Amino acid sequence: MYGRVSSSRQVKSGDLKRQLSALKSYSRKRRHVIHKSYSDVESGLIDKRRGLLKLLSDASLGKFEVLVVNYNDRLARFGLQIIKEYLKSWNGHLEVIYPNIVDYSPQAELIADLTAILYSFMGKLYRMRRDH
Repeated sequence: MYGRVSSSRQVKSGDLKRQLSALKSYSRKRRHVIHKSYSDVESGLIDKRRGLLKLLSDASLGKFEVLVVNYNDRLARFGLQIIKEYLKSWNGHLEVIYPNIVDYSPQAELIADLTAILYSFMGKLYRMRRDH
């Protein structure tokens, strides 16, 4: 199980706790053995997240077979296919409770990527304004 929020404000409001609770509930219903829950408080564009790196390390050690996330973008804004292939190479796979793209056309994926870029820049702008 992996949960991620972008800010400490989201942690304080309980967003991360709710994510992890939903993941745990879903995993139990599917009878998945829960090895560990991983989480980060970082942007989905940052690839040096401690929880993500620990998760990838544990995958290579065969500590779990199924990684469950609520939404694709909770795991990564970009490079999701690379993570899926990495898990697959260690006999694991990704299970997404709520896939965000209903239409898997190239146009829908492009719109999702552009939206992720916009959210990232908006977050950076808000942080810059807050810090000044």
